[in-house]
Amino acid sequence: ALVTGDTISSSIRNEVHDSLGEVDEVLTANRGQSLGNAGSAPYFPLSLFDELRLALDDFSEIDAIAPTISERTPVINPETRQSAGITNVVAIDPTHTPAFATVVNMSGATLPLRDLGESEILLNQEAAEELDAEPGHEVLMFLKTGPVPLRVKDVVRNGGIAGDNETVIMSLAEGQRVFGKADQANTIIVSNAGDSRAGADLS
Repeated sequence: ALVTGDTISSSIRNEVHDSLGEVDEVLTANRGQSLGNAGSAPYFPLSLFDELRLALDDFSEIDAIAPTISERTPVINPETRQSAGITNVVAIDPTHTPAFATVVNMSGATLPLRDLGESEILLNQEAAEELDAEPGHEVLMFLKTGPVPLRVKDVVRNGGIAGDNETVIMSLAEGQRVFGKADQANTIIVSNAGDSRAGADLS
């Protein structure tokens, strides 16, 4: 079963709807044995997401859902000797919906997430500043199994799926490879019908 892990409450909607963008709810499994890297939500097979997507197909108040991996891990930039102790990692499959398919870099250009390749990541502005990182830098993500080298493809603006705290974005396929969770995810993000404020009102 899935439960709402982060629903926007009416008391904070006006403060957070701009930063969350199209993300209105985050669903996680409420039980399971396949725990994440740092006590994160349990993993579930992508077949569960497929079942949920079909079940919600005719539900007019939801216009988009997507499977993701959500983890937290230290990241180091060897080139500048800077580190981010606790960094959010979001690995997303943008193929299911355009609502989560793009982010915006610091120059204002729209970046399709489908263009992220193996070992490529995006850093949000907060993470890039903490790591003193630029496009082309190789950073190390530290997991229980050891460091994982990843190349910074670009730096993107905070907000929406890029978050406001230090965040690394990668493809779902890359997240599954990095965390050793083939054909699995541990969160599902939901976009309600309407713009960010109207969607929050439906949460």
